[in-house]
Amino acid sequence: MPSATPIRLVQENGRLIELDAQEMVLTTTRKVGGSPMPFSGSKRIGFDLNVNQAMINIRGIIADDRSAGASTAASAVINFARGGGLGHRHEAFATSTNLTALLGQKLEITDLSGTKRYITFTSTGSGVARHNSGNDDVLINLSEADSTVVGNLASAVNTCINDRFSAALSSAVARTTNPDGDEDNWGVSISMVAKGAVSNNGTPRFIPDTGVTGGFFSSEINPFSGGSTGKKKSAGDKAMDLYGILNNSVTKAGREFVGLAMIIGGIAAVPATGGLSLAGSLAGVAVATTKSNDENDYITGLQIPYNSSIKAEDGELYTARNFFMPTGLFGGVKGLGKTSEGNDYPASVAFDQGDKFTGIQGAVQKLDIMYDAGETVYSFNMIFAPVDNLL
Repeated sequence: MPSATPIRLVQENGRLIELDAQEMVLTTTRKVGGSPMPFSGSKRIGFDLNVNQAMINIRGIIADDRSAGASTAASAVINFARGGGLGHRHEAFATSTNLTALLGQKLEITDLSGTKRYITFTSTGSGVARHNSGNDDVLINLSEADSTVVGNLASAVNTCINDRFSAALSSAVARTTNPDGDEDNWGVSISMVAKGAVSNNGTPRFIPDTGVTGGFFSSEINPFSGGSTGKKKSAGDKAMDLYGILNNSVTKAGREFVGLAMIIGGIAAVPATGGLSLAGSLAGVAVATTKSNDENDYITGLQIPYNSSIKAEDGELYTARNFFMPTGLFGGVKGLGKTSEGNDYPASVAFDQGDKFTGIQGAVQKLDIMYDAGETVYSFNMIFAPVDNLL
């Protein structure tokens, strides 16, 4: 078999599809044009507004897995800096009004065995938001400044999970973004201790507690996804996986839109039919949304390794890094955010949509799968479109 470079397609649920690239073309087209100026001897003037198009074309083979993939644990992220869903995505979560309403909610987290755990929220008259040691409880100071309460709330939930649920769950403070695009330690990343695929979990989520306060909206939550039991797939298995996923998969925003449409449709149907209850409609939406969370198999990223000598250490000639797409308004520290000098992650790093150095965000625009009878591998030609925010 001809030599090839291993690449990885990353699904929204964190699973990887390994392929072998034999030929690759990274194309960037800058929108630059020149127009001749009169009375200047045809000198040309043009504008470059840094509006560029990018495309990645990869030709390669789909081969049997070399070994069974490692079992992995499912994970979830709660972002306390931003509201959740289409209706509140551009709003801050931790406003004084919403925090007051949060006191009537509890955070439900279900582990791999199906055991449900709950974190409740209580008002405290002094200090900052913190974990109430020895209890499944987080204390909130409703008069705490908006600029600090978000980080303290994330830290408190993180401490509570590690203190109270460590037998089944682990967590860490995570960097997330607010509605203005700023980034800080405003989130909590939760992982299950037990490894295995999650099915129809739908948590973490906020649910009403006793003494419900109205007007509450949830924070942005990526519910548990990913997780797998190590499997060794053949080339045919992987070809069928790709064919099925690319013929029928929906983005996260698309699933949220469908859920919102079902809610609106259910509400509209109540007066029209008389026989359809609003509660029944919303229950149906909840079931559909839970199911869609289990189908988050959309391909959202691509990891292509390259050999870097500038990052090699301990006398090595090369070390492996992943290609990344350096878009954004700022180039990072000393402008290194768009060159190999700023790429410190090994090629084996887990893909993270919030960190451009872990791979390239985007979607598969076109895939051709070819097979010659008698061969043990499939060949493919793929066009991958880098996209930072996919709707």
